[in-house]
Amino acid sequence: MVVVNNGRYEPLTDVEDKELTLYDFVAMFLDDYSTIMVMDIDGIESRRPQLTQIQTVAPVKNVWWDPGVRNLEDMMDTFTAGANRVIVGTKTIWNLEELRSCQEFSSDFVLGLDWVDGILSRDANISQADPIDFLRDMHDEGVRRILFSQLGRVRSGSRIDTGFVREMRDVSRRLYLGGSGFSLATAREVERANMGIRGIVVGVMDIIRDSLVDDQSEYDEGTVIHGQY
Repeated sequence: MVVVNNGRYEPLTDVEDKELTLYDFVAMFLDDYSTIMVMDIDGIESRRPQLTQIQTVAPVKNVWWDPGVRNLEDMMDTFTAGANRVIVGTKTIWNLEELRSCQEFSSDFVLGLDWVDGILSRDANISQADPIDFLRDMHDEGVRRILFSQLGRVRSGSRIDTGFVREMRDVSRRLYLGGSGFSLATAREVERANMGIRGIVVGVMDIIRDSLVDDQSEYDEGTVIHGQY
């Protein structure tokens, strides 16, 4: 498990400075949450997903896993390892053809729209499309679950574009939000805006802080928890 500190990944440790494993963190802080999402950073950067790690938490939690899917084979391997949902993100998928192959194989994947400085993907056929039109096309092809991640939010200091989010929600009723710096406060902000969002991806440090301050979670249903491993 890692956390981001001043733009760098650092191991997450307990009070005795012992590094926490993914299972340790789930057991200590996520009892109130039915779903966790794990961003497999090592797997994404090395292009070798840590599939054995899925097996440590899948028996006890509903697991959404982002292994940096590049093609259909990556997604199939992640499902086989035990993930309940696999994130297929525009930031890593090779091209639109592979994305369509993933959709044809399983309706249980989550389409990750990774928004970085106005760019959705390295594949021109995705990035050059209007995001809302792209969503409509994917919905027409059977994609139902959408995770919109506004990456780089901490750096830019930008706010949630509620108008844009509502447009996406009108296309997909199973819309989730995430992004750098999204916290429990962000979740409450979205809830007050009443935009009909299914859940928010929340950072691990916010879960820890909230656990230390208040033992009772307000977001135990429909909220996706973001664990970076």
